[in-house]
Amino acid sequence: MYLLFVCIVLLLFMMTGFHRGLIGSLLHLSSTLFGLWVAMQYYQPFSDYLRLFLPFPKTLAYDAHYVLSLNQPEVRFDRVCGFIIIVLIVKTMMYMVFSSVSRIFGSRHRSLILRILGIGTGLVSGVIFLHFVSYIAVLIPYPQLQTHIAETQLGQWFVLKVPLLSEMTLHL
Repeated sequence: MYLLFVCIVLLLFMMTGFHRGLIGSLLHLSSTLFGLWVAMQYYQPFSDYLRLFLPFPKTLAYDAHYVLSLNQPEVRFDRVCGFIIIVLIVKTMMYMVFSSVSRIFGSRHRSLILRILGIGTGLVSGVIFLHFVSYIAVLIPYPQLQTHIAETQLGQWFVLKVPLLSEMTLHL
């Protein structure tokens, strides 16, 4: 089930990369990376304020068996949700800027080579997205989500072994 979800998400990101081409995909990937950098700077104070508004299911958390043995999963949940909210806000602002100047960067007729290279950058964006979705799924004390990720090597890879992202997210 998890493998099917990963394949569908990666296929959607690859199709988006093909549609945008290399330049458009690079612009959107750079906005994602810029959003990650900004979120890394400001997530701690924001997640403290967010703790009041994000409900963590503590009654389910006491009996849940987690895939990863993380101490204080409710604090990690608040921090990663604050981190993702900041990334989404920055990415939306960058998207508005890029869409206002999109006529300068791209033409209507993109070559096939640029479209194929756009697939690669779309794939990188898909891996970033799947890393954060998998990490949140590991933090939610729902047994079915935990077993889907625990049973697949790919699920554990998206949480623990994505280069640079896993180290950053595990130390939030």
